[in-house]
Amino acid sequence: MNRASKTAGSDSSFYLMANGQVESAVFSGGIDNLYCRYAMSFGNDWGVIHGVDSGLSQIARMDQGSQDQSVTWNFPIDVTFKATNAFGWPRLALSIYG
Repeated sequence: MNRASKTAGSDSSFYLMANGQVESAVFSGGIDNLYCRYAMSFGNDWGVIHGVDSGLSQIARMDQGSQDQSVTWNFPIDVTFKATNAFGWPRLALSIYG
């Protein structure tokens, strides 16, 4: 078997790395004691090869001595996918609970 036919018959794939963090959010009305949840949804041709596709942060509070109404999580997201098809590209869903 020559090299060209071996390459043509093998499956090709690619990788997608998603990393970053959910730093903070601003809420009016004195909402406090909040936590953040993320979940990645993706198609059948996609698989997680490193990291996790969902997570839950710690509970965060607003700084009581400040006028700033932000809640800080600094919640990391780090996941790597492998796929053979771009269909079903990963999507990130964020939810805030309190």
